[in-house]
Amino acid sequence: MRLIALAKKGWIEYNEPEAAFKCSPVVQEVLRLKNPALQTDCAPLVKNLVQELQRDKIHEGNYRHSTLYARLAEGVVAILKKPDDDVATLCSNLGNF
Repeated sequence: MRLIALAKKGWIEYNEPEAAFKCSPVVQEVLRLKNPALQTDCAPLVKNLVQELQRDKIHEGNYRHSTLYARLAEGVVAILKKPDDDVATLCSNLGNF
């Protein structure tokens, strides 16, 4: 698993009892600024977020589930500076949510 490898290097923290990962805001900012391919690297994530926040997938039965994706999508949209069709669709889906 790639995340475990990053935790072993000290880039992120792994909370074993909760099976959760955490990344320092300093590390996040350094990676964001130093990665020229950030938009490309985030493309698969953006596409998955678009799918999860499609209007027909959001309903009361999974509203809490969709809220988690919406929060993640807000963060992704905030750091991606180059507009493209997938980011625009994600913004539209967030607006619908």
